[in-house]
Amino acid sequence: MDRRLVAHIASDLDLRADEELERLDLGSFVRATAAYDAPPEERLRQLAIALEARVSFDSPLREWGAVERVYAAAIRLEPEDWVLHSSRSICASRLAEVATDPRDVERLVRASDESLRRALELAPDAAELHYLAGYNTYVHRTGSTEDALGELERAIELDGLHGFARLYRAHCLHDLERFEEAAAAYDDVPQGAFRGPTSWRMDLLVEQRAHCRGMAGDLDGARADFERVLTRYEREPHLALYAPPRYRRWAADAFPELADRVEAVEAAATGHSS
Repeated sequence: MDRRLVAHIASDLDLRADEELERLDLGSFVRATAAYDAPPEERLRQLAIALEARVSFDSPLREWGAVERVYAAAIRLEPEDWVLHSSRSICASRLAEVATDPRDVERLVRASDESLRRALELAPDAAELHYLAGYNTYVHRTGSTEDALGELERAIELDGLHGFARLYRAHCLHDLERFEEAAAAYDDVPQGAFRGPTSWRMDLLVEQRAHCRGMAGDLDGARADFERVLTRYEREPHLALYAPPRYRRWAADAFPELADRVEAVEAAATGHSS
């Protein structure tokens, strides 16, 4: 990725009103960025990614219209580039997650799945695509949890260090109440897989693993996990805001000696958010 190109795109978009973003002259964009070290379809893909982050309309479907026309132009230039289809799929999936109108959700999920199927036709052994297929199935409920699990396990076969694939495999097993397997699957998520803005996932993972251990009968392991994560939240209360309270509340019921600590963590996190 050419960082200069990314900076050029961001600077250009910042100068434009939202309404302009729906009718960008894509031919002019390709010509204006010809000096950058990337083929035109990749420059358009970078534009689409930046546009998705920049547009802010009252409807996710309208945002999709602005971004999708850029992807369509890129795909016309290189229809067999699986990365273009994958990026288009990811964009539609993200917008489906924030859409509230069921008809919009359905349309966006359909667009995401269509692009992902095409990407898989072009790159059937790409681990990232099988992860995305599992993720979409799990999050958008377009198939069974077992279907999602199968795709995620295929991704792991292709890339054993794929952190998100391992995490969502554990989620599937957790939802299927295969608690002992799920606890082991959470253990298999690579340490350090999530850093920076996603580091909160590792704390939530500890809570989820603890719940699975407890449900599988390993109460000592569950208590140790909850004590570990509560200590972390006591030091940094804002971290608890990222994790839904359901597992901590389960811990408070399962381990009465932890109830006061759970309550204090919840209160501190609430105070930190206000």
